[in-house]
Amino acid sequence: MTLEKTSQLSSQVLNGEPVKLTFHYNNREINRFLNSLFTKILSHSDMLYLQGTVENILREMIVNAVKANTKRIHFIKNNLNIEDPLHYQEGMASFKTYLISSMDELPEELKQKGYKVELVLKKDNNGLKIIVRNNSALLPLEQERIQLRVDKAREYKFGGIDQSSLAFLLQVKDLFVYLGGNLDSLGGLSPMADTLGQDQMLAQNASKRVAHMQSKVVDFTNRVINSLGFYLWTDPLINLPLTKSVPGMENISVSFTLDAQTKEGDFIDYNISIDPYSMQHQSPQMKLQTITQVFSQFIIPFAPMMAEQGIGVNFEALMKIIGKYANVNELNDILEFTQSQGQFDRPMVGRLANKQAVTRHISERVNRPGATRSGKDSALMQTLLGGRPQGSEMAAIGRPVS
Repeated sequence: MTLEKTSQLSSQVLNGEPVKLTFHYNNREINRFLNSLFTKILSHSDMLYLQGTVENILREMIVNAVKANTKRIHFIKNNLNIEDPLHYQEGMASFKTYLISSMDELPEELKQKGYKVELVLKKDNNGLKIIVRNNSALLPLEQERIQLRVDKAREYKFGGIDQSSLAFLLQVKDLFVYLGGNLDSLGGLSPMADTLGQDQMLAQNASKRVAHMQSKVVDFTNRVINSLGFYLWTDPLINLPLTKSVPGMENISVSFTLDAQTKEGDFIDYNISIDPYSMQHQSPQMKLQTITQVFSQFIIPFAPMMAEQGIGVNFEALMKIIGKYANVNELNDILEFTQSQGQFDRPMVGRLANKQAVTRHISERVNRPGATRSGKDSALMQTLLGGRPQGSEMAAIGRPVS
């Protein structure tokens, strides 16, 4: 067999023509030939990803077919009846040793005895059919062994995870959340308490670890800025062009150069610090939410007292800021400002003299029992370990985590 012939054989297979290959023993040359043949067939069928699987299965089938033929020669040489169960057991005890010791002579012996292996390939509308067969009759004992292996390869269903292992896993998960600083509360994954007040207290305590990390970052940045400032101040060759703004007049600035002659005092005379809040990112949505909270919590409740002190609201500027932070630029096109800017800043004294309409709100509290992830895990662990949790705890297992 030559590798050049694989192109012709692959074309025949792809055209639907049956191809039969016959050999007595499998060696490295035959394996290379078959690998090349199936590579071309699978690549033309856009199934090259199956090459490794097909090669492994095919090689296993060919090896088993050759071993079955070799087994007959071994029994003949030892004057054993392969159909006798006792002789079969005796012959199989020494078959592996014979197979290894006679590896060089086996190809010629198989050929002389007429034992062969046939590989048949046939492609049709249903796919590619691969048949591997030898010319040794299948014994009833061999049929039983094959059927036993097929039965072992069937689907098995297990009873599920061990209850103690699952309970241990839940306990380890709770321990990991605890050591991580209440990760469920930090990540907003689930409530950690049955009531809102308790959950808020846990969230505040959990955020202290994050606040501590933020303070460490601020302290580190402060030290870096101080080191950079000390380096620049003590550099005798420094020559930095800078701009100094005039307090109260943002549009006016003065340019000057910082060098050894313009320095005043010593570095320790200056207090350099960092505003920690300037390092925290605040998105436009967060700014809009802050403005909304200020209006609802301060401006609207104290509007009469603000009017008496001459404090008004520039609604034109307010609408423009809302459109900017909400990313709704069309808001400026929808609203039409007919009065000049500044008229809204006039005091609203006397405008609120009329009695305000009284609005009454009735709040009705409805208790809807929920569940926490830790509570569900605790009830489940008790059940798995043979405990008897209370009825309310068992009911919480089926409730969603709000």
